[in-house]
Amino acid sequence: MSDEMYEGVGEGREKRKVFRLDLKPPLCIDLTIAYLNDQPVQTGYTKVCATNLSARGFSFSTKLSFPVKSGVTYNF
Repeated sequence: MSDEMYEGVGEGREKRKVFRLDLKPPLCIDLTIAYLNDQPVQTGYTKVCATNLSARGFSFSTKLSFPVKSGVTYNF
């Protein structure tokens, strides 16, 4: 089995079985806010860098702070 497959074995290991693809170098993409509380909004774009991908989502890095808040839909 590949190192990218997390098997949920051991303390602190990821328990979901999902293949993750590490992106080296990171893939830089545009991020914008598309909806706020189900209402379309027009905002500018900023660059974020995707560091890994899976079938369930991706991780990215940025210098921005994101509030923990529901009702915001982002487009990448």
